[in-house]
Amino acid sequence: MLASLGPKQGKTSAVAGGTYYAGEVQALTKEITDLKLSVDLLEKERDFYFGKLRDIEGIDSIDITPARSPTPGAAQ
Repeated sequence: MLASLGPKQGKTSAVAGGTYYAGEVQALTKEITDLKLSVDLLEKERDFYFGKLRDIEGIDSIDITPARSPTPGAAQ
C-alpha cells in the first residue's frame, strides 16, 4: 500500500513543486537583479566619496605656512 502511494505523491508534488519553484526562481532572480543594482549604486557612491577624500588629502598636503620674511634690522 505504501509503494502505490509513493509514485503518485511524487508525480503530484513534481507538478506542483515545479510551479512553486518557477515562482521562487523568478522571485529570487528579481531579488538578485535588485541587489546588483544596489551594489552598483553603492560602488558609485563609494567612488565619489573616495574621490572627495583624495581631494582633501591633496589639499592637506599643500604647505600653507607662510614663509617667514626677515624682520628689518635683524642680524642674519
